[in-house]
Amino acid sequence: MLMVDPELSSESQSSAAQYTMRFSKMQGLGNDFVVVSEDELNVIARACGFEINNNFLSNLAQKICDRHFSVGADGFIVVRRSDRAENQYSWTYINSDGSSSLMCGNGVRCVGLWLRKTGWTTADHFIIETGAGDVEIEFESSEKITSDLGVPILKARWIPTKTEGGLDCEKPVIAQTLKTNTGGELKITCVNMGNPHCIIYVDDLRNEEKLAAIATEIQANLFFPQGVNVEFVKVISETHLQILVWERGCGKTLACASGAAATLVASVLEKKSERNAKVQLPGGSLQIEWNESDDHVRITGPAAVVFDGRIDLRTLKLPMQKDSRCHQEDNS
Repeated sequence: MLMVDPELSSESQSSAAQYTMRFSKMQGLGNDFVVVSEDELNVIARACGFEINNNFLSNLAQKICDRHFSVGADGFIVVRRSDRAENQYSWTYINSDGSSSLMCGNGVRCVGLWLRKTGWTTADHFIIETGAGDVEIEFESSEKITSDLGVPILKARWIPTKTEGGLDCEKPVIAQTLKTNTGGELKITCVNMGNPHCIIYVDDLRNEEKLAAIATEIQANLFFPQGVNVEFVKVISETHLQILVWERGCGKTLACASGAAATLVASVLEKKSERNAKVQLPGGSLQIEWNESDDHVRITGPAAVVFDGRIDLRTLKLPMQKDSRCHQEDNS
């Protein structure tokens, strides 16, 4: 937690206060995030005369997610109140490399807990608007938060994948052969759960060096024009799946909830699992259900606040428009 130095002059402390951003460091099964409110950023921007735009947020995400020089996280989340209705909220999600993402299953549970912890809502049921659509949250406790990710997208052109039919192909990609240099011919199934996923079944998850090489090659493959998250799956039983995930924008991760959801869908399609199963990741387990009556996929799992902190944005050396009202010392 980066605080104002008590030995700084009162003028410097006043300036530092203007640039100080409050945040929460959160995690869901070890998939971690820095969460801030848009209100907080707007106050700082108005006081210090800089513009909050996509470029600024991308730079901020890269700086604050750096595990060596800053807070460290897999992603950066900005939360705002929705204009649509009461108990509806919205977010901007940015990966640690500065790229944006429409959906993050662990991140959306963390936002659900953040909304409760900060007092933005006391409701047990509320909605978070994402780029992939509205996500309904059922809050029972910090250990049991259920998110409804809706209907999985299976048509190739919406994942998207580049098939022989081009991006307009309406067919799903189920157990289709993909040729790779590092892994040979692989059978892949593709699912979009707000972001694209490529699921591959293996007998052994222990050779992570080889799996990492395969994942890296697949993510660069032109078959996936927007990149892809890669899941390697070991089937323990029809109700127990074990996976390792390499995510777009941050690499191997301890947990990926949307990847777990996509894996359950793929396993049902390939007749490897039931519609309700435990999906085990390095950071812990999630319970995933693909409901047959409404076709929605629901994820149940925990979220936690690691710590709350404050950081002087100037220490991140962000490109910001200076304002004469802010007596910024040159700390660079």
